[in-house]
Amino acid sequence: MLDTEADVAGPGSERIIGVLRTVIAPLVEADEGELYLLEATSGHVRLHLRGKFSGCPGNNLVAEEVILPVLRREAPGVRLDVSSGPLLPPGAQRVSPQSAPPPSPEAPNPA
Repeated sequence: MLDTEADVAGPGSERIIGVLRTVIAPLVEADEGELYLLEATSGHVRLHLRGKFSGCPGNNLVAEEVILPVLRREAPGVRLDVSSGPLLPPGAQRVSPQSAPPPSPEAPNPA
């Protein structure tokens, strides 16, 4: 969970952090990885991957084909920088998976 979210989250980052928690972090953890947030604004996201993703040659593919398209649904034109390795960069905050909120119930049909 992001304990000091204000340190890494900038303007317009609420939706980005939400999608990191509900979509990206669960995928990363399913592959025995850990997701860390270094910076998030509506125009720029910096992430760090650890665990099984440390130094993995497939991280560029994951960033370009999985993470970036999901982020761009929330923030079109966002830039993404992803680092990886066992050592955490200063200020890195763990992004813990969170279940997506359930869909709101549909209004009953007054037929």
